[in-house]
Amino acid sequence: MKVSELISWAVSLLILAAILAFTDIGEILRTVASVGWPWFLALNAFFAAGYLLRGIKWNEIIRPIHRIPHSMATRILLAGFFLNNILPLRAGEFARAVLLAKKTNTTKSTALSTVVVDRITDVIALLLITLASMMFFPFPPYVLAALLLLGILSVAAVGIMIHQNKALLVLEKKARWIPPTAHRILRDLLKSGESLAHPNSFRVWLYSLLIWIHMGLFYWLAGMALGIPLTFPQSVFLSSLVALFALIPAAPGQLGTLEAATGVGMEMLGYGFSAGISFGIITHIIFYGSTTLLGLYVMPPFTQLLRGEKLGPAHR
Repeated sequence: MKVSELISWAVSLLILAAILAFTDIGEILRTVASVGWPWFLALNAFFAAGYLLRGIKWNEIIRPIHRIPHSMATRILLAGFFLNNILPLRAGEFARAVLLAKKTNTTKSTALSTVVVDRITDVIALLLITLASMMFFPFPPYVLAALLLLGILSVAAVGIMIHQNKALLVLEKKARWIPPTAHRILRDLLKSGESLAHPNSFRVWLYSLLIWIHMGLFYWLAGMALGIPLTFPQSVFLSSLVALFALIPAAPGQLGTLEAATGVGMEMLGYGFSAGISFGIITHIIFYGSTTLLGLYVMPPFTQLLRGEKLGPAHR
């Protein structure tokens, strides 16, 4: 096991140990068990439906590079999210790139660039939804500051990709100072900006917004299932906090960080840390369970394609 993997597991275990030390686990488990099967099944179905939005959005980004059916893009995306649940350091994102490259006969760096654009547009859409929610609920300054920083970096990246011709000229002038692999990845990333400069790029942004609206509604419904009267802006706040905590290097599947995010968020909203941990556990079960079941369903045809591949930042 690499040092980075050991650190990620250590972070998750420390968070879980802190949660165990400061909460009544018996009470939390009783709260989680109080969610009836109808609610549990409905929440699973509603959450799983979000992958259709994600698959369609990613395919809009892929479209200028290669045309594939929405169903294929969604299956590859599901495989990547499934592998994120079981492999460290979000290796599923690299698996997505490998599978897309092999299915479309493009380079892995070109395929990876579509994943990067997908994530960048996610951040910008989350920031827009968060800013709209602030009209109804004042976000803590540090959460807003972190989101604004991510937003500024993401907007800058999108601006560079949209004006890719100028950026490519600068890149070529500096080519001799950049390692060949890094140069190729940067060039492909800039070219992936075609999907954002395309006349139909509004679809990418529309689906990005719909994805986060869907997540806000999911948290709102989860609150109803647990008897927590969350408003939609509060649900968006929890989505933002979970997204920020996901940046913390942790064990596969956001083990510990998701519960910590909802615990802190619910405490700030006045519902209590224990209620937040219960909320985090039930939503984590749904995230992990739905993604794993769907992933196991789509993975068999992809297993052979991934055999022998190194899923990490060093892959080409």
